[in-house]
Amino acid sequence: MKLGYFTMPLHPVGRDWRQTLAEDREAVLLAERLGFEEAFIGEHLTDLAETITSCLIFIATLARDTKRIRL
Repeated sequence: MKLGYFTMPLHPVGRDWRQTLAEDREAVLLAERLGFEEAFIGEHLTDLAETITSCLIFIATLARDTKRIRL
């Protein structure tokens, strides 16, 4: 069985966006270490609770540090 990871990175409004991005990034890296096959990142640029406004840019930052997981 192949497993995938999907995240809608919602965080409480007012939290430091740098911290929430670091947490979202670490979650994908953990999914790779656990053997997940794929990772999908949601985005809602009009939602204040979601700090990823461009999933493509976020995924590009993950590409450098991942080896197996499909982004």
